Amino acid sequence: MKKLVSVRHIALFLCMLLFSALIVVTAPQTTLAVGTIYYVDSAGGSDSNNGTGTSTPWKTLTKVNSVTFAPGDQLLFKSGGMWTGQLASMGSGTSGSPIVIGSYGTGNKPILDGAGAVSSVIYLKNQQYWEISGLEITNNAAAEGTRRGIFVYADNAGTLNHIYLNNLYIHDVLGDNSFTGNGKGTGGIYFYVYRDTSKSISQVTQTKFNDVRIENNTITRVGRTGISMLTDWQKNEFKYWSSGVAVRNNNLSYIAGDGMIIIGADQPVMEYNVISNANYVCGPNAANYGGNGWAVGMFPFFSEGTKMQFNEVYSTRSTQDGQAFDVDGNNNNAVVQYNYSHDNEGGFALNMVDNYAKGSRTTNTTIRYNISQNDRNRVFTISNVSNVKVYNNTVYVGSALDTTIFWHKAAGTGTDASGNTVPVPAVDNIAYNNNLIYNHGSGGYTVNNGTNVSFANNWYYGNHPSTEPSETGKSGRLSDPKLVNAGSGGTGIDLVNRGNNLPGYKLQSSSPLINAGIQVAGVSYTGLKDFWGGDALYGTNPDIGAFEYQGAPTGGGSGNLALNKTATADSSCNTTSEVAGSAVDGDTLTKWCSHGTGGAYWWKVDLGANNSISQFVLTHAGRENSSWITKDYNIQTSTDNTNWTTVVTVTNNTTNVVTHTITPTTARYVKLNVITPTSSTNTSARIYEFEVR
Repeated sequence: MKKLVSVRHIALFLCMLLFSALIVVTAPQTTLAVGTIYYVDSAGGSDSNNGTGTSTPWKTLTKVNSVTFAPGDQLLFKSGGMWTGQLASMGSGTSGSPIVIGSYGTGNKPILDGAGAVSSVIYLKNQQYWEISGLEITNNAAAEGTRRGIFVYADNAGTLNHIYLNNLYIHDVLGDNSFTGNGKGTGGIYFYVYRDTSKSISQVTQTKFNDVRIENNTITRVGRTGISMLTDWQKNEFKYWSSGVAVRNNNLSYIAGDGMIIIGADQPVMEYNVISNANYVCGPNAANYGGNGWAVGMFPFFSEGTKMQFNEVYSTRSTQDGQAFDVDGNNNNAVVQYNYSHDNEGGFALNMVDNYAKGSRTTNTTIRYNISQNDRNRVFTISNVSNVKVYNNTVYVGSALDTTIFWHKAAGTGTDASGNTVPVPAVDNIAYNNNLIYNHGSGGYTVNNGTNVSFANNWYYGNHPSTEPSETGKSGRLSDPKLVNAGSGGTGIDLVNRGNNLPGYKLQSSSPLINAGIQVAGVSYTGLKDFWGGDALYGTNPDIGAFEYQGAPTGGGSGNLALNKTATADSSCNTTSEVAGSAVDGDTLTKWCSHGTGGAYWWKVDLGANNSISQFVLTHAGRENSSWITKDYNIQTSTDNTNWTTVVTVTNNTTNVVTHTITPTTARYVKLNVITPTSSTNTSARIYEFEVR
């Protein structure tokens, strides 16, 4: 279990770049008020220059650090240049006129190298409205120490706004890799709000950050933490938390400890990040990045409403924690959703209390629509928390693993703030619903601990250890779930455009999981999505697992004869993603689209052999636009691809998913002829899925 010592160090910094006429410059994310543009060239500059032109640039960080910048100013380092030391620029921007640090010219990112001799390569203290982007930052050394790439520090300053860190390459920062020392405050990017504990609250100014964006950065080989935001104002008696915090689209690898930490934030978002080999100190080949475990891919602490979503986390090391995601102490209303977790030595998700005996609480956690593939140790670790919903997750455990699926910490005792021994309960009020457990491993379950623990409508396939939870109707939920290709997830998944990714975890049209779930109590399905972005409720009941099948199921019959068969068409609107085969791929989020050829629209599938056919299920384009549902069409069959028989004729159709039942006929080829593609002025034909059975 992870314990956090008093939090000091909060990381913030988001960056951006800048745009200047006649010069190649990284572009800012906001519209800048006019200010002075300063240029720095490590090879051709001079500190005696005025710095305001590419022909008169400054040279050193010493010169830069002597200047107090004004709102709207831009500080641009020449691409391909290199500077050693610390950048500690002075001044603050204003709303609409941030100070921007970026680059100019062409070539590699400018390099700022602390050479292990400075605690932070870039340092901001009690400053706001800064945007930093397009730089390479490193701060390596032979021995561990208090080192960071970027340090944003706040002390007795009120609310500090608008720190953007964007498109930075931060690497080889050897910090303090200890768990109990300064480790969480060293590494790549660090935000810290300090409070002088020797003074009463009335003697200091409550301080926090607002509008922090840490985006599109690559951080590798840093210790101990990739990105961290800490505050001394996190405790419940203060609860003066940062707001508007977004950490997204970052790629972190080989982090000595935790990949990302957010402490003391209201509604923070951690999304679209890829984290690999966090807690690397505990694995082999650690080199100089040695330390002592208890780390995860990402976690919040003392925060409200955190969302961890659309992330891929894999190969987190160690079973001292070692999970991809952790909802840690004193979190309320956290949501872990739409993530892909795989091959993490500690498991997928940890939900815990830091120190229950001293008043720490974690409540109302939701874990839903995630995919866990071959995570080790324990997929779910639940400890001393209350009110947890775990639903519609897909868990795959391969045959070589002994992973425990669900694990609940037992009740025990602890020491309170006065030194008294007090009871610490096990988990209370946790519900597991609609989860798919695809278990070929040899591990079991530890779920006897806790009160008000319930299991309903989960699907268990593969091995069935004696500790597997019992639940009503379970005997009917043990068969093959008929995933497209379980265990085929892979690495480096694009979760921004996830609609066509991880197809192996979608359901075949004949899957028994379709409509087999229950609507989870207290959950609003309005606007709720499944892992791939489809509606989470299609019909009366949701499906089981992370995928919600959007078409009509084929049930236990012969199945979809057209699934993944060869399809052709008159044309395609997009020859990459809207081809004929997209209508028979089992995915109702992909489509065939045609503009027509010579006024004709047709689509055809070769079933590979003559089959007895009695039904067609067509999914039209109503989920995009109801007026795009195919209006007039017919369906033909053939045994030889030459002589055709019309078996279905439709006019004035307004239904999105249509089932056509016919007198059984023998055919190898099925053809759709679109007469009128839509009921609007749009002239493209669209079919999301064409099923034959």
